[in-house]
Amino acid sequence: MFSIGTLTHDDLRRDEYLEMTITTFLENTNLPKKTNWFIFHNGSLDSPVIKKIKQLTEEWGSVVNFMLFCENKNYGVGVGINKLNEWLKLSEYSLFLEGDWLTMPKEFTNQDKNWLIRSLDLMKKENIDQIQLRKYLNDVDDRQFGLGYWTNERNVEKVENGYVYLKEREYTNNPHIRNNKAYFDKSIFPLQEFYDENGNPTELKTSSHWGQAEVKAEGLGKQLKSVWLKGGIMVHCDHWRFDNNWEEAKKELTGCDYNDGSLIHCKYGFTFSRPEFCAHCRKDKDFRDLEEHNWIFERNLG
Repeated sequence: MFSIGTLTHDDLRRDEYLEMTITTFLENTNLPKKTNWFIFHNGSLDSPVIKKIKQLTEEWGSVVNFMLFCENKNYGVGVGINKLNEWLKLSEYSLFLEGDWLTMPKEFTNQDKNWLIRSLDLMKKENIDQIQLRKYLNDVDDRQFGLGYWTNERNVEKVENGYVYLKEREYTNNPHIRNNKAYFDKSIFPLQEFYDENGNPTELKTSSHWGQAEVKAEGLGKQLKSVWLKGGIMVHCDHWRFDNNWEEAKKELTGCDYNDGSLIHCKYGFTFSRPEFCAHCRKDKDFRDLEEHNWIFERNLG
């Protein structure tokens, strides 16, 4: 049994982001039969987000079974994910997908619509605990979010059939497919929750506790048997200025002559490689040299 879980909240453009999250995913993904999609809204019942979910249910209800939960309050990230996980753990596997991520089409990823079915089959066959799905836009993205840190030669066990097998990978709230039982067995879940002396949740963007549930759980993820869908397939709305206008995005692709089967043409899978970074790329190496590439690039700055 498989399910999808999405956490969203009230903020600028969150109804639009959620619509793009759901639409681009369903347009570019074939689902297992009888998939449930649980959505926990960290916000008010009269939110534009709630209205958007109702609209999307009418549009896509024949494809997936949406289930919406809202308690008219923002509990913050960790608490929100814990509430969502109470439903996700009823399935053996689930996809965690926050409401501000886009699923890219095959032209950008070389992944056909069966990428999810293949990934679930792999997890069952090889007892994989998590498959990471993020696509990184350029070397700045890498330095912010650590792609080269865990895709270096020391940490990659093998690359096979479009998947990168890792010796270890931290827990993250980035999009991933997971074996739910493994996350609970290894005490990654439930995530730590943060409240003030009056019992009010404090892991909000206005607080220093923002993001701390994820930070506290990061190291525990190293216990998991982890894989990355090579090149990634999902990008974060906050770092992607094209929304779902793929034709506009194509005009700014900056890859080289590397053949990855997609329009990207970058051995790291970067969507918008920077020319000054690409100048130091070594054609005789594969993506596992990213960490070293960064060292060379940084030494030559200025």
